[in-house]
Amino acid sequence: MKKITLLIAAMALAASAVAQDNVLQEVNTTSPYDLLTRLPSNALYTYNDFVTGIAYFKDGQLSKADFNYSVLYEEMHYKDAKGEIVAVSNGEEIGQIRIGDDTYVYIGRKAFAKMLYYVGDVKLCLQRHTRILQEDGNYGAYGTSTETVAASLVQRTEFNPSVRDLNAYRDLKFEVDDHYLFVIGDKVITIRSKKAFEKAFPKLKSQIKQYLAENPVNFSKGEDIMRLMQVCMSLSE
Repeated sequence: MKKITLLIAAMALAASAVAQDNVLQEVNTTSPYDLLTRLPSNALYTYNDFVTGIAYFKDGQLSKADFNYSVLYEEMHYKDAKGEIVAVSNGEEIGQIRIGDDTYVYIGRKAFAKMLYYVGDVKLCLQRHTRILQEDGNYGAYGTSTETVAASLVQRTEFNPSVRDLNAYRDLKFEVDDHYLFVIGDKVITIRSKKAFEKAFPKLKSQIKQYLAENPVNFSKGEDIMRLMQVCMSLSE
C-alpha cells in the first residue's frame, strides 16, 4: 500500500520541476517520494484521475470500481470499498477491464495493455511504460550503472529509501515508451518485425509478404503497425 499512496500523492504534486526533454534536473534528494512528486502525471498514470470501469472475469463475474493504470509500475490500480488504492493482483482471472471507452487485457506479471484493434482471437494492444534513465552516465557501487540503480529505486515493489541515497545522482531522465504487441488467448507476442504478424496471422503470410514488398513498414512506429493491422483485418473478413 505504501508505494501506491506515494503515487497518488505524486499525481497531485507532479510537473512543477520538470525540465524540457523529460529531464529532472538536480535531483539531490534522499527520498524516492520526493522524486515521484517531480514526475509529471502522465509518467505516473494513464488518466489524470481514477475512472469508473468494469472488470470482466473469465468465470462470468463482473466487478465495478474506479480504475487507473500505472505506467510507472505497470499495474492496474483501483479503489476498494474503503476508498484505498490497491493493485489488481489476480489479472490472470480477468478477461478484460473496460475503463470509459478503453479496454485493457492482462499480459502477465501484473501488467495490462490497452486493446486497439481485434480480429477473431487476435488483439493488437499498446503497452505504455515509464523508464527512469540516468542522465550523467555515472556508475554506482560495485560497477552497477546508475541507470540501473535509479530505475530500481523508483520502480521497485516497495520503496526503501535506506537502500541507497538518491543524492548521489544529479539529472535523471525519464521516457514514456510505447510497445505494441499481440495478445492471443494467454499468448503475448511483442511486435518487432513482420514475424509477429506472421505468427498472429499464419494464413496470411503470403499476403503480408506481398503487402510489405509494396508498402514498407517501420515496426518502431505505431501508425505503421496499425496500418498493417488494418490490412490484416480486411484480409481476414
